[in-house]
Amino acid sequence: MWLTFGLALAAQVAPAFPRLGAVHDWLTAADAPPSAIVVDAQGRSATLSNGLLARRIDLGRGGVTVALDDLRDGASLLRVARGAGLLEGSLTGFNQAALQPVARVTLDGVTHDLGLEDAGFELASIEQGAPLERLHWQRVRRASPLAVWPPRGVRLTATYAPRSGRADVPAGARVSVHTELYDGVPLTGKFVEVHNVGAAPFTVDHVVSERLACVESDSWVETRSGVPVPSPARVEALSEYALGGMEPANAHRFGVRWLPDPDHATQVNYMRATPCLLEIAPEDRFDVELAPGAHLRAPGAFVVVHDGEDMTRRALTLARVYEVLAPWVTENTQMMHVRHSDDDAVRLALRQAADVGFEVVILTFGSGFDMEDTSPAALARWKGLADEAAALGVELGGYSLLSSRRVSPPEDMCVDPETGRTDVQTHGCCPALTSAWGRGYLARQLQFFAATGFDLLEQDGPYPGDRDATARPPYQVGAADSRFKMWTLAADQFRDLRARGVYINQPDWYFLVGGNKTGMGYRETNWSLPRPQQVLHARQNIFDGARHKRPSMGWMFVPLTEYHGGGAAATVEPLDEHRRHYAALLAANLAAGVQACYRGPRLYDTPATRDLVRRWVDWYRAHRDVLEAPIVLSASRRADGRDVDWLLHADPRLAGHKGLLAVHRPDAEDDAEPLTRTLWVDLTYTGLAERARVTVDLPGGAVAAATPDRRGGVTLTLTIPAGEPLTWAAFR
Repeated sequence: MWLTFGLALAAQVAPAFPRLGAVHDWLTAADAPPSAIVVDAQGRSATLSNGLLARRIDLGRGGVTVALDDLRDGASLLRVARGAGLLEGSLTGFNQAALQPVARVTLDGVTHDLGLEDAGFELASIEQGAPLERLHWQRVRRASPLAVWPPRGVRLTATYAPRSGRADVPAGARVSVHTELYDGVPLTGKFVEVHNVGAAPFTVDHVVSERLACVESDSWVETRSGVPVPSPARVEALSEYALGGMEPANAHRFGVRWLPDPDHATQVNYMRATPCLLEIAPEDRFDVELAPGAHLRAPGAFVVVHDGEDMTRRALTLARVYEVLAPWVTENTQMMHVRHSDDDAVRLALRQAADVGFEVVILTFGSGFDMEDTSPAALARWKGLADEAAALGVELGGYSLLSSRRVSPPEDMCVDPETGRTDVQTHGCCPALTSAWGRGYLARQLQFFAATGFDLLEQDGPYPGDRDATARPPYQVGAADSRFKMWTLAADQFRDLRARGVYINQPDWYFLVGGNKTGMGYRETNWSLPRPQQVLHARQNIFDGARHKRPSMGWMFVPLTEYHGGGAAATVEPLDEHRRHYAALLAANLAAGVQACYRGPRLYDTPATRDLVRRWVDWYRAHRDVLEAPIVLSASRRADGRDVDWLLHADPRLAGHKGLLAVHRPDAEDDAEPLTRTLWVDLTYTGLAERARVTVDLPGGAVAAATPDRRGGVTLTLTIPAGEPLTWAAFR
């Protein structure tokens, strides 16, 4: 039989799971019920629930998910349970024979539909526990007070062994499918692990971690060329296999697919082309040989269930998701990019950073810093400077370029499989991480951090997903497996650095494997615009980036010295002459909870400039928890330069202030007169909307009280004083 009892799960009467959303809004609540796993009285199904989602797994049918329900409104998100056995953790590739231990097996290039009894694997054991610690987070710097690792929630693990008498399945193969549900967020995760417990090696060609036949959200009758049919709007898929993009849609293009489901015979679309079959898996072959005793964990898959298409709610949901799955992204260190790497320049930057409260100095690109120089003299020099930084309470980090460069020998470059060229990659050209140079580059990087005690890596161009046609045994078969093999090397490097406590800036979506920060909205030439345009553009980029990122997940830029042109009209230097502009840039970023790269030789040039920077940093630190809370887009106004604009931060779970409103002048250069506006502030997502009275903290230590109206907001009259770029109000 499929399920042998005496296993870890005890049968019990399944209660009716509460519909949390029917009682209150989970995004405005200060807490949430814990997740639970309940097995039905017959022991044939297990349901994971957290009050927001319920995922039911049919144990009698080998562990297939048969229901995914949104408990906020009772909606069923699945049309049908596809197949049996390991449908959601399909494994292929045992010694040249492509095998899927599900309801469909491919042998010798011919696909056979098999019944349940013919499947190659059977369920051997089940257990329950807490979510996996996917990587080690060495928590050495400040992060959100709400950040927890590993995630809280529940996990159901089903382990499969070969069915007796099946010669087409390696006797030593064991497959574990981990299904997780997380406390307080509509999010479920899946991980597939393959173990070799036998005496002979076998090859894993590919693993599909998640496959769900979802309910379509749109009924499009016709299919027209060039007009994409929308995928289900409520279901958003994430994968650890994310690379090559500052936006999630770009980054997940190799690991998340919405496919047509031609077996969905009743769909409205005449061509049966509705993209309603979700598959989360690398599109690339693995071609990983597992030696006896070895194991492989496929990239994790995650499903987020939104409660609608409202932009604000989707953004707030994703902010919670990344807090749960990658809490290191709530680290939000204040960064200076020092322009020169000689000892005197570095020491000046360190002293000034410590003086004004900046937390890290980064040896930026073009500074002369070379992380790849691992000579004893270089390592000793940088260790000495890192020790000096630590004594000042400042971290020291450095820049390293991977993609967009040529290396020698040229055989170590990625070769495009279609053209045979090395200069048509994502960034023009890209070294192959599986080459001797690539593996040496990664090893030298780890050696540098271990020897120097540096705290931050600014990895420019982490592997972006370029394929390589070159066979590089034993690391890479060729083009088919090159992307997966190089991503694995890049992801393992980030996981290793995360375990060492290294902060990672990267211009790609490596968050789920250890990265901290990518661009909030970033085009280098925009920082050659005249100063007033830069300030306005910065606030626009931050608002737009908040659709997909928490404030701490995105960087901005401040060109203290000229950057990509623009001359004197585009730079802050001389700093003392442009204090008004400098203040506007500090306020634009810090009031959004977003850190910028302040690039130049110094942070101040006069006592007045020093006091200006210190004042804004002190204000930020005094309100840091709430300033780093998510931005409520519907309660904010995007900058347009015509009138005031504002951002509202909110998180009802914070212990102190649960919301902060920052209101900016339309033109930071025009501050001769006080500017007064009366604004209605929506407090819904602060959790304060139903309070009888709300305390409002204002600049200068003033405290007021307000009563939320029937819409859950308060009306405030705020004044931006002359000489100031913004004013603010905090709510508790």
